[in-house]
Amino acid sequence: MKLVPLIPTLILCSFPGISHAAAVWAPGVSEQGGWVDFNKTCTDSSNYMADMGMCWAASASNVITWWQTQNADKLTSANKPTETYGIDTNWDIFRTVYNDVGGNPSTAYDWYINGVGTDQYGVPVYSTSMDWSQEYDKETGTGYPTTLWDGGFLKNVGVESTAFTINSSDSFKNIVNAISDGYALSVSTRPGDGSSAHAITLWGIEYTGTIDNPENIFAYITDSDNLYGKDKLVKTTLAVKGTSLSIEYGGLVWNRVDGLRTIVVPEPSAFGLIAGTLALALVASSRRRNCRR
Repeated sequence: MKLVPLIPTLILCSFPGISHAAAVWAPGVSEQGGWVDFNKTCTDSSNYMADMGMCWAASASNVITWWQTQNADKLTSANKPTETYGIDTNWDIFRTVYNDVGGNPSTAYDWYINGVGTDQYGVPVYSTSMDWSQEYDKETGTGYPTTLWDGGFLKNVGVESTAFTINSSDSFKNIVNAISDGYALSVSTRPGDGSSAHAITLWGIEYTGTIDNPENIFAYITDSDNLYGKDKLVKTTLAVKGTSLSIEYGGLVWNRVDGLRTIVVPEPSAFGLIAGTLALALVASSRRRNCRR
């Protein structure tokens, strides 16, 4: 058995006459742990924490929480609104800020990372396309009790994100490569009958064969709908047929992927520091070589 030292974990088994087996996981994740699974808890739409239509926010909460755990040593309190506002989880933050309606994980990521926009006077503009949990009076600038509604908790950190539609023969390869590059992913899906959309979280892929011709494929997912309030990682068969990907679990056909990469991108000033450090190292190396002559 050959262990390839990649982050995330990628294990290849190679024996003559036997199909290769590979498993790729988001960094820090395995079947035993590291994944996150926030679940829906409330079916009463009159309750402000109702969440039946918020699978998109639950999945984004999973990935954001995983990302913050992986980068805990690089973050400040400003990047952790759960601490700043005394709210238990990122999932609770989304359920507080948004009404219980359908959406897309990309909306959740954008708001949490970049925040709402501002007008020419610097006043936050709460877009009417988002279903906020409280009314905002733009004329008086009132209606939201705290700046929690502004979002933008990671806008100065340097977060790498990805997004692509599953509509080509390379979709499986793109997903495997994304996880290999350090991403955890929200997957937007629809049941085979074309009914309501649903979002799940993808943590790992396992397959035999090659990435261009995979066989015996399994996806490791968490789902806000399964066993309400229970943490559970689901291993389910993933079918790849032409440009289509679907899983046995719920008969869900995959449409789109959004996700975050575990690596924090250095700020421009940090790039200067890195360049300076490399320059000093090169000078020191040159001097050592000159001394040997």
